[in-house]
Amino acid sequence: MTVLCSTAIEDIQTHCQNATNTGHAIFYFSFSDNHKQTYRNLLVSLVVQLGKKEPGRSMLRQAYEKAEQRRPGLDELQKTLSASVASYDEVFIHLDAIDECPEGATAVD
Repeated sequence: MTVLCSTAIEDIQTHCQNATNTGHAIFYFSFSDNHKQTYRNLLVSLVVQLGKKEPGRSMLRQAYEKAEQRRPGLDELQKTLSASVASYDEVFIHLDAIDECPEGATAVD
């Protein structure tokens, strides 16, 4: 993680602690970790992180119930992420080292 990114994350975390209805999620792509190279795992990570507090928690619970307690597909993850983001007044998402993702920038288009 770059120094610039670390500083930005610290500032945003401080902001989010003091703000109501603000979400924050971080994903670090890693060439050395296959789990941190895929679009699916990016979506899962963002959905889970935004689901740690309300209103994102309600969105995460609904998605889990809708998937009948199975792993949701990409489409459902995308919809859940969109709904979760829309439920907050403010959301900050940090994607670091996206150039380490074999899927590249197309993964997050």
